[in-house]
Amino acid sequence: MKHLFELQTLAPCCVAVGHFEGVHRGHLALAEHLAAEAKARGLLSVLVSLYDPDQAALTTESEKAMLFQSSGVDYMVSLEETWLVRAMSPATFAALILQQRLNAQAFVTGEDHAQRYTGLTLIPEPLLCHEGAPITTQRLLDAFDRGDWEAYTAQCGHPYLMEGTIGHGRQLGRTVGMPTANLILPRYKRKPPNGVY
Repeated sequence: MKHLFELQTLAPCCVAVGHFEGVHRGHLALAEHLAAEAKARGLLSVLVSLYDPDQAALTTESEKAMLFQSSGVDYMVSLEETWLVRAMSPATFAALILQQRLNAQAFVTGEDHAQRYTGLTLIPEPLLCHEGAPITTQRLLDAFDRGDWEAYTAQCGHPYLMEGTIGHGRQLGRTVGMPTANLILPRYKRKPPNGVY
C-alpha cells in the first residue's frame, strides 16, 4: 500500500473516506471490503483518511498506514481536514475531491452514511458490532478514558499503539533497578493515563 499526503489524480478508483480513529475492527472490515470491491470492478482501491493535526488523535497517520497495510488497499491518502474541507457538504466533497481530484468511480461507506453522498456508485458496508452494539470511535474513546484496555483491544483487534522516538529522561528507573524507555510522541497523539506500561 502506498501512503500519500497530497491529493493526486489516480487511475479510476473505488474509495472509502473516514477519520479511522483507532482503526477498529469495523474500519479494517471496510478496508478489506473496499479492496475486494475495487478488484472486482477493475479499479484501484483508495482509503482517504481525514485528520486534524490540532486535535488529539488515537492513531497518527503513520500508525493508520501500518494498521491498514495488510488490508489489500492500494493507496491511503492522508488529507488534512482544513476549514475548507470541513465546510464542504458531502455532495461537494464527493464531486470536488473524490471524483475530480482522485478519479473515483465508486464509494464504499458504512451503511449509516450511505445516503450522504451522490454522484458515485455507492457500496454500503454493514456496521460491525461488539457486545450487541456497533463499534464506534466514541466507544473506543470511552474505553480509552477509563483505561479499559481489554475493551479497547476487543473492539480494535489490536492493542493501543504508540509510535514515537526514544528520548532521554532523568534516568530514575536505573536507580531502582528498572531501566525504562522514554517515548517522545507526536504532539497530537492521545496519551493514556499516567503510569508505567
